[in-house]
Amino acid sequence: GSTKLEFHRIETRLIQRLPRGEVGSALRFGFDNSQLGDAVGVRSISVGPRVWSKVRLAGGHTLRAGADLYTFSGSVENRPGGSLGSPEGYIEVQLPPIAEASARNQGGVYAEAELQTSETTRLEVGARFDYWSVESKIDVAVDPRVRFNVEATDDLMLHAAFGTAHQPTVFLLPLPGLTEVALSRGLTRSIQSEIGAAQELPGSLRLEVQGFLHHYNRLLLPELIRDGLITEDPPLASAIAYGTELFLVRDPSERISGWVSYTLGWAEADSGPEVIGKFRPDFDVRHVLNTVLSIALPRGFMVGGRVQARSGRLIEQLNPRYSQRLPWFVRADARVGYRWKGRWANMLAYVEWLNISLAREYLDADCFVGQCTAQSAPPLSIPNLGIRAEL
Repeated sequence: GSTKLEFHRIETRLIQRLPRGEVGSALRFGFDNSQLGDAVGVRSISVGPRVWSKVRLAGGHTLRAGADLYTFSGSVENRPGGSLGSPEGYIEVQLPPIAEASARNQGGVYAEAELQTSETTRLEVGARFDYWSVESKIDVAVDPRVRFNVEATDDLMLHAAFGTAHQPTVFLLPLPGLTEVALSRGLTRSIQSEIGAAQELPGSLRLEVQGFLHHYNRLLLPELIRDGLITEDPPLASAIAYGTELFLVRDPSERISGWVSYTLGWAEADSGPEVIGKFRPDFDVRHVLNTVLSIALPRGFMVGGRVQARSGRLIEQLNPRYSQRLPWFVRADARVGYRWKGRWANMLAYVEWLNISLAREYLDADCFVGQCTAQSAPPLSIPNLGIRAEL
């Protein structure tokens, strides 16, 4: 079967500037239509209103608050035993039981405060309350977050941050529409921490470096299903991810702007001794490099591009147990745009082509007696047309 990815987004925003802040509202509409081989198909419509406000208080403090709501509805076709075809063979797609309901509601409220604790330090604290509902089942979560900033010099900023986050267990592959398929497996929780520094450089450049450590609970990992260890009601695993990130950016207001980011990371998972114990999950990707360049041309034209290079995931087959690192994935995107000032708004129209290099991504490996052959999906190359109006 073929793979089909279709998604549309329209969002309108209304922002009112105030003497000491702003209030805003937005309304987003979306339509997704995806087909994953002959295994899964989904068509969904989403509506998402949100409101927010920001107030600058005396003493350099800032207060933000807001609320959002997203509603997804549509039809889901789940055909167990289906597969996704590729030139090297077929990648079997086996899914855990998908909830009968194809609709989900999600809403939340949040409040954040930036407190100027001294001339060189700033404390950011916040909390968010969310709910998710599928049929009569409701999950709720409260997530606190804190970040402490220290202005070591005029050009050097240090920070440390800690927080938690929750999200429902959703479809295993992050494809349009499929990420909203409810799986009735509760909430995945993460505890996230980081420490880092940002240095201002000549030429409108800024260099950021940070280390991170994340812990995850109640993860639904595809490799526990793919290797035939569990056929029904797969277990929820825990995992940690850690590493370092580098980020070099040039101010977008410059004629030539862009950024380069590099992540060196590791991940470890544990499914419990009753299943397989500790193993390297599929998201253990060692190197990720992104380069983005944008050039402003005369008469409102602009050109840009992006190159992403990512080392292959580690495929650790669990039954029987052996592993192989998949080949690298290198992809190039391109964009051409035109800006102009209309009668009622500043306009931007652009044409972009995602994966203009027609790169193939390796998703899995077929292993037999210790010998593994990497399997790639057909190249996904997507042209896009975008129009943006800013009042």
